[in-house]
Amino acid sequence: MLKPGTAFLHVAPEPGLRELIAARVGNGYETCDIARRDVDYRLDLQTQIVATHKYDAIMINHVLEHVPDDAAVLANLRRMLKPGGLCLITVPMRAAGLLTDDDPAVTDPAERRRRFGQDDHLRIYGADTAQRIEAAAFHVAIFTSEQAPADEVARFGMGGETLFLATV
Repeated sequence: MLKPGTAFLHVAPEPGLRELIAARVGNGYETCDIARRDVDYRLDLQTQIVATHKYDAIMINHVLEHVPDDAAVLANLRRMLKPGGLCLITVPMRAAGLLTDDDPAVTDPAERRRRFGQDDHLRIYGADTAQRIEAAAFHVAIFTSEQAPADEVARFGMGGETLFLATV
């Protein structure tokens, strides 16, 4: 998947992953963020896209919990993927079996920390996350850090992560 010429969009790019992916993908690597200036596109994925059917792959790590309308973001990510494209999604997860806690009425920072894990989170995802992604017309496979080689998990700081592999 990560080879020269892959059209790859990295949402809110993390420095370490940015360097690694850009080195593998080359000129096909692009970035976006709602506020940062060191990206290719500054846009709000709730209401804007870069282009329809442009990307082979999109990565969005720990962003959806920060946006009011995560369903709109997922729909726009899907619009930007080429047929057969892949969107790699990570979000903070609740304990096994619990459903997503999503309550826009929670505005108190202390209550957000208590319920969602951070005062800038608007939700914490749960056992229904794959279904929420599928509602944007994705097919979803789930990959956990327990399935990856231990050295890779340590190298990328992905311990305890669940990766949702959303395909078109």
